[in-house]
Amino acid sequence: MLGLRIENWELGIGDWGLRIGNWELGIGYWVLGIGYWGLGIGNWELGIGNWELGIKTHYSLLITHYSLLITHYSLLITHYSLLKRR
Repeated sequence: MLGLRIENWELGIGDWGLRIGNWELGIGYWVLGIGYWGLGIGNWELGIGNWELGIKTHYSLLITHYSLLITHYSLLITHYSLLKRR
């Protein structure tokens, strides 16, 4: 497991984990967590807060599509929020 940690920013290569603050992107178990909002693509779990919903494989491509869009915009939000801090 290769790991890089800069304060709250973590990059792991092995379990394929990327953590930026509370923003988590996992490629292995296909887990995408945004803040406390968790979207799992693998065990097919969608968690909103403490609420979890199981989703069958039929919706996997649709979920993957929207999760990638969410990831894209969440990284943009993170990028601009960090720029505002400086």
